[in-house]
Amino acid sequence: RREGRRKRRLYAHADEIVQAAKLADGTVPPELRDAHMVANVRSLLDSYETPDYDGPVWLFAASDVLDVYQHAGADRGWRRSATDVQCEPVPGGHEDFILEPHVRVLADRLRARLDEAVTAGDVRQSERSAP
Repeated sequence: RREGRRKRRLYAHADEIVQAAKLADGTVPPELRDAHMVANVRSLLDSYETPDYDGPVWLFAASDVLDVYQHAGADRGWRRSATDVQCEPVPGGHEDFILEPHVRVLADRLRARLDEAVTAGDVRQSERSAP
């Protein structure tokens, strides 16, 4: 709880710096864009309330995590809303795990999970082949 307040204050301070540094046309200087984006994403995440979900969740998550997101843990916060979260790390980072060569690993793991669901009867074959 204390750590959360500290982070919120830090993000608020970062946003104050970005706001003060905005250019005359209202844009953020290039060297502060990442800080501005992170502050805005954190603000949105902090205010969003995920509804509870009682079904299984498969999370295919990039294995290379930026330091700023390390606090979220392997489940990226999904266990706050879902009771059955299974994490599948995929090589790469947030922006490239869906690109070659990492996307092949993602596709293989997704295909394996879908096959398991079909075998278990969780998904009908006709639903799996739908566009």
